[in-house]
Amino acid sequence: MRCDAVVIEELVMRVPGVRKEDAPGLVEEVLRRVHANLRGSGRIGHYHVAQLKVKVPASARRTDLIDAIAKQLTEALQ
Repeated sequence: MRCDAVVIEELVMRVPGVRKEDAPGLVEEVLRRVHANLRGSGRIGHYHVAQLKVKVPASARRTDLIDAIAKQLTEALQ
């Protein structure tokens, strides 16, 4: 049976330079993009990514940071 739902049960991010109050919004946007990237992929099962390191320049814009994290997390889950 194919499922079009993607469920991420836990996501812990350590992002230097991001204020604590900005973190929930950042995580939500990353999850939204990962869900969009994986929706309809036909992947079935449970996946576990123990650690994922994403490097972006310190001068990167917020959207660039979100894009980089979402892209690499999506690739790790495919």
